[in-house]
This record gives sequence, C-alpha cells and structure tokens, in this order.
Amino acid sequence: MASEGGVDISEGVSLVESVGPPMAKRVKDCLCEIGRPSIASAAPETYAALGHPPGQNPARNDTVTPAARVLWDAAALAVEDTGLPTQSIGNAAQAVADVDWPLNDSQRNAVTHCLSHRLSIVWGPPGTGKTTTAASLVAARVLAALELGQNTRILVTAPTYTAWEKLFGEVLELLEKLNITGLSGYRIYAPTHVDRAPLPESSNNVQDVEVRPHDADFRTFWQELKTPATIVLAGAVAQQCYRIAHVGNDTAMAELFDFMVIDESSQLDVGRSLFPLCLLAAGAELALFGDHLQMPPVIATQPPRGAEWLVGSVQSYLIRRHGLTLQNLLINYRSAGAFVEFGKRIGSSQKNARRTADFCVSSVSHPPCPPPATL
Repeated sequence: MASEGGVDISEGVSLVESVGPPMAKRVKDCLCEIGRPSIASAAPETYAALGHPPGQNPARNDTVTPAARVLWDAAALAVEDTGLPTQSIGNAAQAVADVDWPLNDSQRNAVTHCLSHRLSIVWGPPGTGKTTTAASLVAARVLAALELGQNTRILVTAPTYTAWEKLFGEVLELLEKLNITGLSGYRIYAPTHVDRAPLPESSNNVQDVEVRPHDADFRTFWQELKTPATIVLAGAVAQQCYRIAHVGNDTAMAELFDFMVIDESSQLDVGRSLFPLCLLAAGAELALFGDHLQMPPVIATQPPRGAEWLVGSVQSYLIRRHGLTLQNLLINYRSAGAFVEFGKRIGSSQKNARRTADFCVSSVSHPPCPPPATL
C-alpha cells in the first residue's frame, strides 16, 4: 500500500501487535460453548431483525450453563435465593456501615438484595454512588464468606480498565477499613496494556498478573481458582475474561467465579458481556451496576430498529427481554436539583433526591463593557 501511494507511513505511525482472535470470533466461540440448551429461545424481535421465520434454529439438549441461564432464564434466576443466611447478610451490611463507609438506605437495600438473590441489577443516575455501592457489596460478600467459612472466588469487571480498576481500588480500601486480611488478590492484564493504575496499599496479598501462556504467575492464579484455599478477589476488564478462559483452558468457557460484579454494565454490549458470563461457576451470584438511561455502548453494527436492546448493553437486554426489577439508588451526591428533576422526567425514579444543598457554578462579576466604537 505504501509503495502504491495508498498510505503514508513515513512518520507519525504506531504499530500495535494484535493479540488473540478478532472480537467477532471471540463472541462466536462463547456462543458455541453456550450452545442451544433446552431453555434457549429467541425473542420475536430477533426473528424479525434477521428475517427468519419463528422456530428456526430451535433449542437442543446442550448443557444448561450459568451463562445460558443469564441469557434465557434471567427472570427465574433473579428470584432464586443465594442460600446465604439472613443473619449473615445483615451482619455484613451492618459491618460496612459501621466503618463510616458511604451507605445510605437505598444503597444498603441494594446490597442486601444482591446478597440474597442470584441475579440483580442496581440502577442509579450519575452521582448516586453506584461504584461505591458495588464496593460495599463485594466487601459484604467477603464478610459473609468469612463468617460461613467459604473460599469464595470473586470477580469485579467492567467494559473499561478505568472502571474496573477504580472499583477494585475501592474494594481494597474498604477491606482495609474492615481489617480483613488473608485474601488472595489479582489484577489481570493483557501483556500489551502497560498503562495501569497504581496498586493500592493493602494488607492482603495483591499482585498484577498478565494473561500469557506458560506464565508462572498466571498458572498460579489459575490453579488457585481451580482449588481455592482462601477467598480469591480478581479484577479484569471484560474483554480480558475471554483470554483468561482461553489461555487457562483452551476454551471460551471456564466456570471459575462464584460471585461476580459487573460495573458500568450499561456500557457493556451483549456480545462482550459473554466473556465474563462464561466465567460464572455453577450456582454463581451476579450483580450488575449501571445506568441504561445514559448513552448506550458504541457498537460496530446498525442495530435493528425497534429492537436496539438486542445488540445494546447487557443491562438493557436483561431489562427489556426479561423484565428484571431494578434496585434503585435514590440519593444524588453530585447533581444540582434541576438535573435531578430532569432525570425524573426522562425515566428516573420519582423518589430520587439530592443529598445536599443545591449545587451551582459560582457567579463571577465582570466590569461593564465599554460602549461600541462609532465609525
């Protein structure tokens, strides 16, 4: 191309080595692993979008995996009990509140709901503390696991590195406040991703691991997930979850995590959401945090008209396809009253309120402008 004058690469060019298969193949690999179990069913909008007659590609008898249940049996999964004792849930939530961590009534209700249900969606507009609530949930799940003697394997993930690193850091901060030690912590990265958030100070053993074949640290991480001797806390960007399974097990699916939190789930499209969903273990608990009323994720396709949720965010998919009930965060710590009221008009809960006196931009006085010059 350069010799024919099609592109100028004489300067200002960066070459980045591609790692692993392209995104479309990764999604296809996940779908092939999930298969078509007996619970699989296409929404009417799917047939209309594809131009297929209803009933094409019917369900088979493939194994019903945790990922399959999220896709096709979410309504039932959302009302299933986690089996955690009510007393343990209450103790964990109270312990978080007692260390002066932000936890208002709606946040606490969301935490206790997630701890008692296998699938939950926590929603709140910007400024309602979704990430802080997610950190409270993870810490509370750790407390419950310690009380019950469970070696729970926990994953926090999000569509961007910034989002999951922030949540992971808040979890470590809260664990310090709670004086919780003895966990194994891992931040999982692609070898090519060198721009990493500083590793927070922690009394727990936390290390950065790169997903590479034959890498000793990755093999240690993998073996600890397969046979945990303590609580394991891992963090990774959603797209890296595919490589965890592929490098560790040469497949797109590996049932590794008992508890998973997806932050910014309203920015994670359905296709990429398969990567972490394929890491759910049998009986796993899943909580999604996001705001589906914000702009949807950017996808490299034209969404079908009237059924944008089929290829939009996983949060919108679960709400529109399965009618999941939301756990609403009601107190806004960041927005001015006018924005809170506007949010109510476009779909936010009518119970939403601002936390403090109205926010505003300070007014600046300027000297009067001189009269315009005359010609």
